[in-house]
Amino acid sequence: MTSISFNLSGKIDPILVNVLRIVKKEADALGFPFFVVGATARDILLEHCHAKRSPRRTSDLDIGIEVGGWDEFHKLSDALIKIKFSPTDDPCKFRFDDIPLDVVPFGAISDGDTIIRHPSDSALVMNVLGFQEAYDYSTMIRISDEPVLDIRVATIPGIALLKLIAWDERYPDRSKDAVDLYFFMEKYAEAGNEDRLYGDDLDVMKSEGFDPEQAGIRILGRDMG
Repeated sequence: MTSISFNLSGKIDPILVNVLRIVKKEADALGFPFFVVGATARDILLEHCHAKRSPRRTSDLDIGIEVGGWDEFHKLSDALIKIKFSPTDDPCKFRFDDIPLDVVPFGAISDGDTIIRHPSDSALVMNVLGFQEAYDYSTMIRISDEPVLDIRVATIPGIALLKLIAWDERYPDRSKDAVDLYFFMEKYAEAGNEDRLYGDDLDVMKSEGFDPEQAGIRILGRDMG
């Protein structure tokens, strides 16, 4: 049995819950592991789990899905479109009601150096560096009790890792990643890590002059490592 980190039933937008329920049903039927990343993961963890509201709002839902190749990815996309997800010009982007859905494939689909290329769209090239690690360390969160819906969500260090890679890769165009990184650093000590400041990571707290925010930044760095 997989342990649940948080029970957020009744706290998440019902439309978002519905979208995730559909995605999980189709992904599970195909045997494809997936997890929530990006701004939705940020808000689930910091806003709903730790009452730290982000200054940057978005309605996008980003998920990473582990697949062996584009043929497997297209099985999922075909299933989503059949259920009335609207396709877009980008084969990895969909819409359901007012929610844009970005699906990032990772795993064996990459060519060995974390780069994936769509076979019929030469312009679609993505770097999925860090996605496997973020998935491996993801956490399970319950977003609905009736019926039960448990979803894997990237941890704060996992999201920060992906944000750092994206910002580095597309600097200076991805300033939103810098905004999110600063938010993670500023709030990490308060996001369930208070006990660590005076426990396992007391050495960091002492070296930072007992400044919890500065110590939290260094603890985040350790956890990302």
